[in-house]
Amino acid sequence: MPGLTQSNTSTGARESLSDTLFEYNAQETPLYSMLKKTTGGGNPVEQWPADTEGVSTGRGKKDNTPTPATTNQSDNYGLLEALYHWWEDAVSVGKKAEALVNRAGVSKRKLFARELTKVFAAQKTRIDRNLGDDTDQREEGSEGSETRGIGSWISSNAQGTRPVPEKFRPPAGAIQNPAFADIREETFEDILEALHYETGTTPRYTGLFGMALKRLVSSWSAYAPDKASHSVVRQFNSDRKTRALTKVIDLLEYSEGTIEIHTSRNLGWSRDFTKNTAMSTASKRRGYILTLEDFELKTAQKQQYTPLPPDGGGKRGQIDALMSLCGTPKRSGKIVPS
Repeated sequence: MPGLTQSNTSTGARESLSDTLFEYNAQETPLYSMLKKTTGGGNPVEQWPADTEGVSTGRGKKDNTPTPATTNQSDNYGLLEALYHWWEDAVSVGKKAEALVNRAGVSKRKLFARELTKVFAAQKTRIDRNLGDDTDQREEGSEGSETRGIGSWISSNAQGTRPVPEKFRPPAGAIQNPAFADIREETFEDILEALHYETGTTPRYTGLFGMALKRLVSSWSAYAPDKASHSVVRQFNSDRKTRALTKVIDLLEYSEGTIEIHTSRNLGWSRDFTKNTAMSTASKRRGYILTLEDFELKTAQKQQYTPLPPDGGGKRGQIDALMSLCGTPKRSGKIVPS
């Protein structure tokens, strides 16, 4: 009997589509998240004071001699400046799309909410990449003003726009540019030593590393690089029950200071990157050694959504933020391998 079977019902059959949406979400924004946020926006140019240590004579004074002339303890007092960056994106959904489209994984009439959520996350990632790049700040002109990336702040050379005064820049030894294969523990010790001699402190630094640099450092837990005239003597304890290989280093402790390591995929990017721009090798190998309390994100406006007037095509809106990265970089360093 030729009854109804699956094989002869293909014409007109509805598409089988799960209502569970797999969402790839890689929106980690470590620098943006760790920076101290303070209220700003009183002026298009943020300014803050900085100073260096005072001076004192080291010679003994002869009896019955007059007090010498006073010294100016504030002759190194100075101002640093930063400009604001306005990030803006737009989102819209057509009337027919919102009324008629029932997309799998997105409940009906929620298309706009989903578009809005995605652009908020994408803009936050864009902000984190701008904060972690090497771009100098830009004055308002034919194009909008831009804030300075932390890679440009941490420089022993003068920047092009509103440069950091020389006395507040990190020492040259705190900026390392070795070949990637030549990076050793001594590379980080040299950075910390340069910062120690310059500032007299041995703080707990925040290390922000690309994944390739983090992997290189973590590999030191499994082997010691050869060094001429030295023997490898490292020993490791292993729990036989777990049978797990552990090759992770999250903390570097030296006499000159401690580096607590965090990873980021948002370091050293070009500001002209697009959605399809591949991550560069240089970005994966980048590393910042930050005295994090010396930096802050001045916020005139946090990310916010503003509905735009209807234009007859459907619902639309604006997502924007207005912030400036401010910092006194004298106590921070970086490693930019070739």
